[in-house]
Amino acid sequence: MRRRSSKPLHQIKMARERIHILFGEADAIVKRDPKLAQRYMLLARKIGMRYNVRLTREQRRRVCRHCRAYLRPGVTSEHVVRRGTVRVRCLLCKKTMTLRYK
Repeated sequence: MRRRSSKPLHQIKMARERIHILFGEADAIVKRDPKLAQRYMLLARKIGMRYNVRLTREQRRRVCRHCRAYLRPGVTSEHVVRRGTVRVRCLLCKKTMTLRYK
């Protein structure tokens, strides 16, 4: 089988920077236009897939796993903290995600 070649490091670095910028823009615009913030998350995901770049843990926790919306507490999500878990409820699709912490 033929093995795929990886992307050059400068392209991977640029992709990470672009994803970081898109998360910052989504954070700034989410109160005024949640649909635009969701579009930024879609673009960040596409960039990540094209250049084989994973999102960081903090970035993954800011995106709904079901509808790919940007999650901001009090605006597009509700957070409930209980005994070692955080329940995050997306207000756009009404789905719940459970995150663990120590």
